[in-house]
Amino acid sequence: MRSYAVLDIVNYPQFMDHQMYYDYLYEAGAFQIKQGNQDVGIGLHLKAVEVAEMIGNDTLLTSINKRLGITFSNINNPTLAKKYLFKSLAIAENLHYDRGISSVCMTIGNVYKNTDVFDSALVYYNKSIKHAKLAGYQRGIAGNYNNLGNLYVKQKDYDRAIDYFLDAIPLNEAMRNMSWLGINYSNLGGLYADLGKYDEALFYINKGLKLRSEIGDSSGLGSDFHKRSDVFAAQKRYKQAFLDLKTAKEINNRFANNEKLALAADIEGSFHNAKKEAEIKRLRAEKNAQDVLIAAQNQELELEMALQAANDRILWGFAIILIGLIGVFVAFIRHSQQRKKYTQELSAKNSEIELVNTSLDKAKHVLTVKNEEIMDSISYAKRIQAAILPSEKYLHQSLKEAFVLYLPKDIVAGDFYWTEIVGDTVLFAVADCTGHGVPGAMVSVICNNALNDTIKLKSTTDPGEILDCTTDLVLNQFSKSEEEVKDGMDIGLCAFNRKDRTLKFAGANIPLWLVRANEVKEIKATRQPVGRFSKRQKFVTHNVAVEEGDMVYLSSDGFADQFGGINNKKFMKKNFKNLLAEISQKPLNEQNNLILDTFSQWKNRNEQVDDICIMGVKFKAS
Repeated sequence: MRSYAVLDIVNYPQFMDHQMYYDYLYEAGAFQIKQGNQDVGIGLHLKAVEVAEMIGNDTLLTSINKRLGITFSNINNPTLAKKYLFKSLAIAENLHYDRGISSVCMTIGNVYKNTDVFDSALVYYNKSIKHAKLAGYQRGIAGNYNNLGNLYVKQKDYDRAIDYFLDAIPLNEAMRNMSWLGINYSNLGGLYADLGKYDEALFYINKGLKLRSEIGDSSGLGSDFHKRSDVFAAQKRYKQAFLDLKTAKEINNRFANNEKLALAADIEGSFHNAKKEAEIKRLRAEKNAQDVLIAAQNQELELEMALQAANDRILWGFAIILIGLIGVFVAFIRHSQQRKKYTQELSAKNSEIELVNTSLDKAKHVLTVKNEEIMDSISYAKRIQAAILPSEKYLHQSLKEAFVLYLPKDIVAGDFYWTEIVGDTVLFAVADCTGHGVPGAMVSVICNNALNDTIKLKSTTDPGEILDCTTDLVLNQFSKSEEEVKDGMDIGLCAFNRKDRTLKFAGANIPLWLVRANEVKEIKATRQPVGRFSKRQKFVTHNVAVEEGDMVYLSSDGFADQFGGINNKKFMKKNFKNLLAEISQKPLNEQNNLILDTFSQWKNRNEQVDDICIMGVKFKAS
């Protein structure tokens, strides 16, 4: 049912101030979407965007853009969802609005999760939790726990999913957030159904149905009835399964009107195909349930016919049975003797199997404990490695306009970024150590310490001289081993004098990318690593002229070496160069998001092949 009174009010903005008109548009749109009238709701929310832009209220803009992103995500249009969500995130970050950043990042994570881009989803969920804790935003923490549970369900990590769902429930109960509490119950019910634990599934699904009915939230009722129908079908309670499936279809029909979808398509792109596909899936699910009922009825009919035929055969064959009774008795005696022998052999085999199973259980327990110890050690190593990386606060103190995209392949990484202030000079670098995971992380600690020791020992800010000294320290460290160690690092190192505005660069296999007016120039590195090398030479220091508005980038080779795309090939250095040219004029936080989004879309379902570390720095007038 539509609220025609509210719809009529919003057509007369002259009777309200701008804030009141925005509030009416927002609330009326939310009401229409909740009732299944997405076309009307989207139109009202797009009007709200115009009002917020007209009065220049960034807080309202981040809220309404996020709401549009959620709506398009719910109707299976991830492209439009991300368009509005990244608009909302850019505004919230510009306002340093932790609660808004948390809320938008959680929704972006949902979009990536729903399109099976799990790595990106996890990045945004963790970012959302971080800002929710900074803002004391309990609702954001609870929502992310529920979303992480759904993410791990998709990855079939059910134990971790259950933990997150159960963590979300007390938070929502404390806040009296009944709508999200109903979602928690529904998700737990669906998870237990997948595990075949049907009693637990029914317990949570029924709790969710009851709660949704009490608060009048019809948006999730169709899904809950559908889940309960699947559980009843699995328990062979076909009548209840059919009734629930029918109820789910009736509820979902209220949210799937073709005329509404056509209007929504006119407002912001065409997304009616997703609705039609959802309707087809529901019709197929209903047909499957009907087929189950029909099959059960046919089985009962066939059973009755078989029993009748058996009775007929018994009557006609009674005489034959009497004649063969003696033979059957003899066969029974022989069978009993053989069965006794087989039972004894089977008992002996079972005893052997039990011994083997006991041994396997003990071995499995030992292996589980060892794995937990290893994971605990690696997780602690991650904390140690994180401690050597510059904090976000220190990075912005050193470089006013900068961002870092840091994506380890494993829990710990061989890549690292580094910055240090020496007098008027800011040193900053990106390094790629030999290997990744635990071995790469160990090398990164040694190389990071060598850089820090060089700064303490040498009174120089010349990048080439710093790399020469660092190389000596790394080689000296590895020379203490009885075995020949060829590990080391590739690195790009810059020195920017904030007083005279000069930039110097030296690199070990990692170049510097300078972008000016969308044109990219590569300042090449010396073709040798920091470490053992057969034809070692002095590292070359380049003087780089920078102007206001220039962007410089340092990057390890993980992004360019990533396999993906239609032909499952490497991204390549040329494409990476073109990407930097395209994004260089955009705000830094948007550049970071665009690089991450490009990487996620290119990689798709492929495994990440290496650690990734990219640093971007923008130069402004002093």
